[in-house]
Amino acid sequence: MSNFEKKREDVLYFKKIKQFKNSIDICQTVLDIIEKNNIDNNSDKWFFNLQLGINYKRLKQCKKALTYIEKSIQYCYTQDEYMESIWMFGCCNDMLGNKKRALKFYNKCLNYYKRNKMFMEETYMLFNIGRLYKDIDTINKVINMYKLNNVDSFRLDNAYETLFELYIEKNDLKNAKVIVDNIINLDTRKNLIVKISNTKNI
Repeated sequence: MSNFEKKREDVLYFKKIKQFKNSIDICQTVLDIIEKNNIDNNSDKWFFNLQLGINYKRLKQCKKALTYIEKSIQYCYTQDEYMESIWMFGCCNDMLGNKKRALKFYNKCLNYYKRNKMFMEETYMLFNIGRLYKDIDTINKVINMYKLNNVDSFRLDNAYETLFELYIEKNDLKNAKVIVDNIINLDTRKNLIVKISNTKNI
C-alpha cells in the first residue's frame, strides 16, 4: 500500500499530458519526504524512482534516466515491478544507440511475458525487438496482433510508420504506399507521402 496514492495519480497525470517537469518535481518531492522521515516503503521508492527515470527518458535525458531506473531496481517487491524497470533499461539503451544491450533487456522481458501469458506486454516487446532487427515479418505480426486487440491508434500508427521506414530502406515503394493508406493520423500520412515523393526523386 502506498503512502502517497494521490501523488502517484498526479505523477501519472502530468506524464500523460506531457508535462514531464511537473511530474519530475512531484517525484523528487516525495522521495525527499521519504528520505527525510525515514519512511520504509519500498513500493513508493520503486514507483517514484522509476517514474523519474521514465520522465527523464521522455525528455531524452537517457543517461540521467538510467540512474533512477537503476535505483528503482533496488526497491522492486514483485517480479512485475522488476520487469517494468528492466523494460525501461532496454528503452533507454535503445535510445542511446546501445542496440546489443537494449536487445538483452527486451529479450529478458519477452521471455517473462511469454511465460506469464501477458499477451499485450509480449506484443510490445516483439515490436521493439523487430524494430531493432529491422524484421518486416515481425512488425507485420505485431500490427495484426494490435488490430485483433483494438490497440490505441498511436501504437498502431507507430508500428505502421516503422514498417514504412523498413520498406523505404529497401526501396520498396509499392509496399510503402500501401502502408501510408493505413495510417490514421493525417499529419503523419502527409509526411510519409512527401517522403515517398522525395525518395522517387533521388
